[in-house]
Amino acid sequence: FSLGTPVSSHSECIVYFIFSLSGTPDISVTVKEDDDVILPCSLSTNENVKKMLFDWQKEGTPTQKNVFLYDDGKYYNNGLLGQDKEFKDRVSHFPEELSHGNASIRIKKTRLEDNGTYSCKFPDLKQETKIKLVVGECLYKFVYYLKMKQSACTLGSTPAVILNNYFISVTYIIHSVIIFLILYVL
Repeated sequence: FSLGTPVSSHSECIVYFIFSLSGTPDISVTVKEDDDVILPCSLSTNENVKKMLFDWQKEGTPTQKNVFLYDDGKYYNNGLLGQDKEFKDRVSHFPEELSHGNASIRIKKTRLEDNGTYSCKFPDLKQETKIKLVVGECLYKFVYYLKMKQSACTLGSTPAVILNNYFISVTYIIHSVIIFLILYVL
């Protein structure tokens, strides 16, 4: 992934890699409410993790929440118990990617309550990745820009438009229209 590159052609979220300082997330992921999101986690060695243990938790108050646990082929909803009810039937992994060291998960139908910091831990390897998930509230308005209908969302307090899988600030669009008018119309 790189800054400004869509995660996939069907995704409407952006993944930013940010510098890791102690206690801060390694990655920030932004998604609009009710969309699915992939939280990335993989071993840098691409080592097969099918026989390993990895644990996804959401940091919170007062305790951490159990999001997804995988242990040598067993996982929540398939032989293991203990997943927090708010994640039940909404979180899955990518079994075909385990042999490539990929322990990423998908959270379906994101909610505003999903906002927060998530950790992906490989306890036996003493490796941990932290991901900050930002779920934006969608207003389901429609904006016509470049003759394309796109949904408008607010991410935090900044209005944005999703255009070809990129979040573009409304301020940027207004500035672009003004520059276009000055250069080509006047």
